[in-house]
Amino acid sequence: LKAHAGDMTFRGENPPNGAIVDYWLGTTAAAPVVTVHDATGTLVQTLNATRTKGVNRAIWNLRHAELPVRGGGFGDDDDAPRGGNLPGPYVVPGIYTVRLAVAGKTLEQKVTVKDDPRIDATPADRKVWSDFQMQVAATIRQWGPVGDTLQKAPTVDADTKRQARELTSRLSGLMGATGRWVGRPTADQQSEFTFYKEMVTKLSAALTSSSRFSMRS
Repeated sequence: LKAHAGDMTFRGENPPNGAIVDYWLGTTAAAPVVTVHDATGTLVQTLNATRTKGVNRAIWNLRHAELPVRGGGFGDDDDAPRGGNLPGPYVVPGIYTVRLAVAGKTLEQKVTVKDDPRIDATPADRKVWSDFQMQVAATIRQWGPVGDTLQKAPTVDADTKRQARELTSRLSGLMGATGRWVGRPTADQQSEFTFYKEMVTKLSAALTSSSRFSMRS
């Protein structure tokens, strides 16, 4: 007999990226709700909670809630399927509370989020980066529903709808570009964001005008 001399490839599953939340359910009668809160108690994200009798697992990707626009994810560190909604910004380092609510009972567990030791940005630069990401995310949350409504509005002209789609794409691209590295946004990125905010105001006004026209007609 001759030993196998060919190439053999073994693949294993990498551990999830983020905080792993395991919980046990004795019954599936009540739906569990798993949420993450910051030090002030503010809701950061609601996790996808399974409802299987026995051991269940939810994963927090250390980000704020996803954004209401389509995106391809920020990179290989995200467990969300590609093509889903755009992930929210990463949270700042600190202590967070994971809360499980089910069948009238609430359980809590603290989670400490630390910076990646490979990041060489100064604390000041990291804060500027995080603040900018949150500002862009807030604008996307404001714009997302407006953009969707514009596309469906029968009284909005084709060029306005095109501008709306372009704005959604540009905001998504800015979020992705600044999310791939930790550091101060460039002057161009800041200038782009200022223009995008102006476009949000302009196109939102166009939707309002269209709605008034529709009601009058």
